[in-house]
Amino acid sequence: MQIQFKLSVMANLFISLTLREAKLNYGNRMILSTDLHVGDATRGAKLYERLLCNSCHGGGVTPGQEGRLFGPDLAGATRRLSRPELADAIVYPSKQVADRFKAQEVRLKDGEPLTGFITEQTGEAITLAARDQVHRVPRSRILAITAQSASLMPEKLLNSLTDEEIRDLLAFLDRGIGSTGATAQEDRR
Repeated sequence: MQIQFKLSVMANLFISLTLREAKLNYGNRMILSTDLHVGDATRGAKLYERLLCNSCHGGGVTPGQEGRLFGPDLAGATRRLSRPELADAIVYPSKQVADRFKAQEVRLKDGEPLTGFITEQTGEAITLAARDQVHRVPRSRILAITAQSASLMPEKLLNSLTDEEIRDLLAFLDRGIGSTGATAQEDRR
């Protein structure tokens, strides 16, 4: 009985991992094959904000939701990156992280660790830009600073999206960020 239970648990784990990888591979193939002009950039802009992409990359179109550039600037990303690079950046964000976007974890002697980008260092303190605020941390409070290998971008962002939503998001990335592309479509309606 115990052996059957262990085999059942292992089988379920294998199936779960296989399905998760299949979903990631599907998202990757979808990005590789999607015509960027098919989706609706206006809907893609709303999706971009719903997924909170604008909180790190900027480019939100709703007043007050423009966001800020905490991560890479996505304006022109569909023209700057090859299609496989774009797919990998969205589906597997930790696969390749540019050095300037590798976050640091600052472990403090007296509190929760902080994660972000060190923007300034002196003999007395560091300045760390976190997603939601900038921290000036005296070196006397720092226990350790560790470079992070994983991207701060969440994994599996596309897993909950429909094919249409992926096309819309790609359309916004192609012609919405940093241009009037997304809002121009809305004005024509």
